[in-house]
Formats: sequence, C-alpha cells, structure tokens
Amino acid sequence: MRAFWLILLAAFMGSLAQLLLKLGSSRLGPSTTSINLVILWKIATNGPILLGLGLYALASVVWIVVLTRAELSFAYPMLALTYVLVTVGSWAFFREPVIGLRVIGMVLVVIGVILIGRT
Repeated sequence: MRAFWLILLAAFMGSLAQLLLKLGSSRLGPSTTSINLVILWKIATNGPILLGLGLYALASVVWIVVLTRAELSFAYPMLALTYVLVTVGSWAFFREPVIGLRVIGMVLVVIGVILIGRT
C-alpha cells in the first residue's frame, strides 16, 4: 500500500511540474522556430521553469523508489492520473476551458486507475 501513496506523490509532483513549465513558458513571450542563446538564457533564468524541472527531477527519484516496490504493470498506468491533475490545474490556474468530452475522458481515466488499483 505504501507504493500506492508514492505513486500518487510522483503523479502529483509531475503534474505540478508541468503546470510550472506552462507558467514559465507563458512568460517567455511568442515562440520562434529557432532556438538561440537568447531563448536558452530566458529559459535558464526563468524561475517557474527551473522549479518545474527541479520538481521533475525529484519526481523521478520518487518514481525510482516506486519501481523498487511495485510491479511496473501496476505502477505505470497509475501515472495516467497526471492527465486529470494537469487538466484540473490548467482549468484552475490558467482558466483553460474543460469541455464535456475532456470531462468524460477524465472520468474514464479515473475509473481505469481505480480498476488497476484493485488488482
């Protein structure tokens, strides 16, 4: 059961990292088709992006611990919860629309995770 909580922690951390990357990227301005030193410097000095990358690194450490305690075929599908968490976070923090089909998809993901969790 402890592995289950670590899986949820990894999913939450990954979701929060994604939201931080979105926040940071929205501060970069319009995207161009080329990457140059100016863009790389803006990314390297962007607080939310750096926090997001750091959180991804920490989530990876948690995930490695999960892999020592749970079967991959059980643990990996649980990360589908990140789809739900990121969608809810995008709606709450960035006011992105969540239309009916997305809600249905999220409900199906949660049902799938519950079914896998019962195995």
